[in-house]
Amino acid sequence: MRLMMRCVAGTLLALATILAWPVFANDYPNKPIKVISDSAPGSAVDVTFRMVMDRLGTAVGQRIIPVDQPGAGGACLAVACR
Repeated sequence: MRLMMRCVAGTLLALATILAWPVFANDYPNKPIKVISDSAPGSAVDVTFRMVMDRLGTAVGQRIIPVDQPGAGGACLAVACR
């Protein structure tokens, strides 16, 4: 009886894995990524930030939008654009 339960559980696990496989094929993120910086526009930090984000976007294969928000409290967050 235990052997039969293990076989059924193994079969169900394999079936669930096979049925969930297409979910892993989705490209993530499928929207541009917005990265917020606390640097002032046009500053040396801003120019460097934009160059790094450009190269990161090329490496990831996704569009990255750098956004300057002075006074963000030093927070640099990456969130999906809406």
